[in-house]
Amino acid sequence: MSTAIQRQFAGGTFTFRLPLSGILAVESGPVTPALRKRTYPVSIFEIYDELSVGMRLDAEGNITRYPGARIFAGDIHNILEQALKAGKSGERDGQAIVVDSVLANRLVNDTLEDHFEACALLAWDILHSTIQGVALKKKDEPPKPKRPRRSTVGKS
Repeated sequence: MSTAIQRQFAGGTFTFRLPLSGILAVESGPVTPALRKRTYPVSIFEIYDELSVGMRLDAEGNITRYPGARIFAGDIHNILEQALKAGKSGERDGQAIVVDSVLANRLVNDTLEDHFEACALLAWDILHSTIQGVALKKKDEPPKPKRPRRSTVGKS
């Protein structure tokens, strides 16, 4: 099951994907000390829940934050950066773009501050596709042996 998504971001369309290495990086927190505003590690499920309850649509249909919501810019920055790096590709003005860690960091730095709510929604979307894409399957249990049928032939 694929967990990659393509979304509009930073003036183009980019692929976002959060593999296990990206999940671990997000849970460990941002590398940049200025973005570390909480104690890490933090589960992606906790970040997902915080984003889920912290965003809403106002009467005009714009994305806004609930007052007092626990949404951390460092988490959003880290999710977007890790998912862009793992997605590795995008398109802007009809030109294909190869996304590396330097470009991913620059795109997020250039976009996050002016479009915080949209970035928070995108981070939620990335986590949602990552979590929904993980299909936990129970181990197949061996079939139970069938009980032999009692024969009624020849019995009186």
